[in-house]
Amino acid sequence: MRKNIYLLVSMMIWGHLAFAQNYMDDEEKKEIKSLIHKDNDITGFGSADFKIGSVKEKQSLLVGVHGGMLINKNVMLGLGMYGWAIRPDFVGETNGGTSTKLEMNGGYAGLLLGCKLFPKEIIHISLPVLVGAGNIQALDPYHFASYYDDRSLTVESSSFFVVDSAAEIEMNISHHFRLAVGAGYRFAHGLDMDNLTDGDLSDFYGMLSIQLGKF
Repeated sequence: MRKNIYLLVSMMIWGHLAFAQNYMDDEEKKEIKSLIHKDNDITGFGSADFKIGSVKEKQSLLVGVHGGMLINKNVMLGLGMYGWAIRPDFVGETNGGTSTKLEMNGGYAGLLLGCKLFPKEIIHISLPVLVGAGNIQALDPYHFASYYDDRSLTVESSSFFVVDSAAEIEMNISHHFRLAVGAGYRFAHGLDMDNLTDGDLSDFYGMLSIQLGKF
């Protein structure tokens, strides 16, 4: 009886060892799955972007670029950076507490992630998201009236965290050229200023993109 039990246990142990060895051999043949893989179709692209929104109820224009890798035609991974081309003006206070007209200047940059839906169709959808940080200054534009080239004084400045997400309708003009229009929302957080708040920078916007690359 004991011999039979010993034989049964031995067979079970050897069976498990054989299964484990086969499993390890099979796993060694398999490669770890990843987003960036030698068999993936990886190309590059770049885009010039124009975003029209508002800051403190004044129209603003953001100009910038984004670009990076396009993986399998539909996954975007790269960087983006934007700056205010038109400085919105508003009534604020200087360091001395004097009420005057100030201007806002600054921008932000960060990591770009996104996807393109049905990218092989002539008209398709793109969903980019930028996560990063920026810096904003409140300027007194005519503080130094005697200087012609640089009259402005930085009243205050602050860094902030930003998430910029958009939805675009893209059109394939050619294999290397695309146009896109869309809308998005910029969420700002962490601004530490007396004259500007997170809510002033957080806003919906419309946008136009001109894209070049190997699509």
